[in-house]
Amino acid sequence: MANLKAKRIDLSRRVTREEDRGMQRLAEFQVWLDNVETNENKVSVLINTRNVELQRLCLCQFCCKSLISSYGYGESVFLALVDVEKLERRVFEVVCEQTQRPEVEELPLQRPIVGQKNMLDKAWKHLREDEVGIMGMYGMGGVGKTTLLRQLNNKFSEERCGVDFVIWVVVSKDLDVEKIQNEIAKKVGLGGEKWNQADKSQKAVCLYNFLLRKKFVLFLDDIWEKVDLDETGVPFPTTENKCKVAFTTRSQDVCAHMGVEDPMEVQCISEYEALDLFHKKVGQVTLGSDPDIPHLARTVARKCRGLPLALNVIGETMSCKRTVPEWNYAIEVLTSYASQFPRMDKILPILNVGFFEMPKVKNWNTVKRMSLMYNKIPELGGSLECLQLTTLLLQKADLRTISNEFFKSMPNLVVLDLSHNQDLSELPDSISELGSLLYLNLSETGIHQLPVGLHGLRKLIYLDLWNTPMLSSIVGISRLQKLKVLRLLGYNFSLDLQAMKELETLEHLECLFTTINSYQELGILSSHKLTSCTRDLDIFDIDKEKSLPVSIALPVTMNKLRSFCIHSCNIPEINMVKICIKRKTISLLDNPSTPCFSSLSKVKIHHCKSLWELTFLLFASNLKELDIKGAILEDIINKDKASKGEKSGIVPFPKLIFLNLDSLPRLMNIHWKPLPFPCLREIRVMGCPNLKKLPLDSDSSTHGENGLVISYNREEWIEGLEWKDEATKTRFL
Repeated sequence: MANLKAKRIDLSRRVTREEDRGMQRLAEFQVWLDNVETNENKVSVLINTRNVELQRLCLCQFCCKSLISSYGYGESVFLALVDVEKLERRVFEVVCEQTQRPEVEELPLQRPIVGQKNMLDKAWKHLREDEVGIMGMYGMGGVGKTTLLRQLNNKFSEERCGVDFVIWVVVSKDLDVEKIQNEIAKKVGLGGEKWNQADKSQKAVCLYNFLLRKKFVLFLDDIWEKVDLDETGVPFPTTENKCKVAFTTRSQDVCAHMGVEDPMEVQCISEYEALDLFHKKVGQVTLGSDPDIPHLARTVARKCRGLPLALNVIGETMSCKRTVPEWNYAIEVLTSYASQFPRMDKILPILNVGFFEMPKVKNWNTVKRMSLMYNKIPELGGSLECLQLTTLLLQKADLRTISNEFFKSMPNLVVLDLSHNQDLSELPDSISELGSLLYLNLSETGIHQLPVGLHGLRKLIYLDLWNTPMLSSIVGISRLQKLKVLRLLGYNFSLDLQAMKELETLEHLECLFTTINSYQELGILSSHKLTSCTRDLDIFDIDKEKSLPVSIALPVTMNKLRSFCIHSCNIPEINMVKICIKRKTISLLDNPSTPCFSSLSKVKIHHCKSLWELTFLLFASNLKELDIKGAILEDIINKDKASKGEKSGIVPFPKLIFLNLDSLPRLMNIHWKPLPFPCLREIRVMGCPNLKKLPLDSDSSTHGENGLVISYNREEWIEGLEWKDEATKTRFL
């Protein structure tokens, strides 16, 4: 038995050595090894029970007390010895064999980026050159480096090139050498208990010895600093071993640190290629839905500056936007406050680098644009001489304080974004020295008051104070005489008479986004100056004062009004009126004319329990989204009030896309007769038990292939619905 055990140990050591070199043990040997271990266990049990069997013997161990038991034990010993002899006689000339060359793991790819074929051909040709051992590709985030590297990986699947291993490793920002080692080991078939117990140095030796005699290609995606090949255990690629290492990075400096003298820059694609990619993402159905959309699509594509990631994400977002106002709004958002564009959260984190303090820049005087968004920089201190800096983006940077010295040497700063820093409670007086500033975004900050140095911002045209709940007033805003755009939505202070007077002195004001929180603030609707430039109007919680219900009169001068939202207000009626001489008002319903409020595309009315009709919507000719929830409405468009408008040929809701009706227990009519609804895609009805009929006939809503969708939460409601005729019922059910 001792000989068999020694043979097992010797052969096991031999197998371990050969497996370390990438060999694979024979299945036949593994069966023999398992049988040896099983036999060893049997012999061990027999030896342990030997004394018990001896005690069963008597008469000097020649006579047995239990004949059957002793016979069974003797038979087991005999059979075990036979097995030992057979196992000892087994000879293994070979215990391991060469592993089959593994197939290249083909990586999943989205559609290849338009405009990168030439770049791919160039990279492939360069990588195949004998004198090239390490190839580096650098470029900004989202430009398509990873896609390019994946395509190179997959080319080895098409053209094997005599390579033993093609290894793909994602490195990312936090360099972890052992993680890289584990990924490589998994790809080449190393591993097991011995590998798991080894430290980083031991793993490096194991990898090095294994790869030394192999021809491999190692792809390292997204490296942020030098990856030491020696420390990792990767043999350095040479002309002799014909191995290759290719990597992507954002920094040309990293390429130099990796020993690449001639790195390949992955650039943004050309304007023509960008437009082609954008068109493919948007789709021909959307591009063909309006003659003006292709021209607007070109404008949006240009905003992406040839960046494939932005073209893909924004193109997908716009693929369902099939009206000109939607495209115009997208252009405005991308131009003025791009970070608020839908799905921009998929883009911005990829484009930025993480910092916990201001980055160390050798010469700030050469910096023109700096983005530090999505970082953790609690304090901006000291003075930086940034004479050429025009753009500074600091949104979502966890900012708390800015020193008074910080802005003193930025005379050419044009764009400053400090939004989404809730702990930033004040701005330094030195902001007054930003005489060239045009755009200032303070939305979702914790500022308590406007900075004292506001008067110095003599060129400012855009100020964003959206959702600044700690702001106590806007005293001093009249000093911004060039101001064109002011976003005041979501504040808590009172927009009193003094504040309104200050706003009225802003002669260049073109776009106002504001909130009304009290009956007193309804006075803003009497100001021709302010209503004529109001873009978004929110009215909230004005029933808290327990006053008698007061109607709201929206003057027709609000021709820029795009979004109108009312929430939790004690308002029985909303009218659209003309303001005439001596401040008299005339309802449009008394003197109907052509539809007005041409920019109004969204109306949202929630929890206004006194409201009983919304006939004013008759004049919102471009309304696209109507959302009504929690009211005592009986009619959306009241027949008696709307009769004069009907005589003028006004047809309601010609551009409506989405209608939501929720928790309206008294609602009986949307409109008293069928409407064409040429653009309507969905009617959603929840909690409207008295709505027995929809204003539809068989010719209504011919939009798109799928037509109109009717959503509901109660089967009995749709079953009890009354239809104009059987053809209408068949079409919409």
